[in-house]
Amino acid sequence: MTKFLPRHAVAVCLFLLCAMGLQRAGLAQQTLGSLNGTVTDISGGALADATVSAVGEQTGLTRSTKTQRSGYWELLNLPVGTYRVTITQQGFATEDFPGIAVQEMRAGTVNARLKPGQVSESVTVHANPLMNATDTTNGYTLDKVII
Repeated sequence: MTKFLPRHAVAVCLFLLCAMGLQRAGLAQQTLGSLNGTVTDISGGALADATVSAVGEQTGLTRSTKTQRSGYWELLNLPVGTYRVTITQQGFATEDFPGIAVQEMRAGTVNARLKPGQVSESVTVHANPLMNATDTTNGYTLDKVII
């Protein structure tokens, strides 16, 4: 003779199985992490308004931020993967950090000490052409070519 479980026991078992399945599915969707750090000069002074960019090496996703007055920066909610972090500030050499791993639900730290760099200037020259291409008053015609 076979005995069956009461209906409420079956319902409880099904509820628990579903709850465990949803919990695992929820954990699998957490695929974000973050990066942070502090940017200073070589003497240890904080650099405000430096630009920090992170580019996903697999995806090409680009996220940027500026440093705070204290030199601190953070990029939140980055998809898991490997990033190239580039830090620039006018008057300082650019620092590049390839292969920075962003892990699930973790904050990676990238601190940088920028060295003084070259100040570059760009000069654009607008000059008139030396040859008059619109009329022939300054030219002559070559009748025969001698080789």
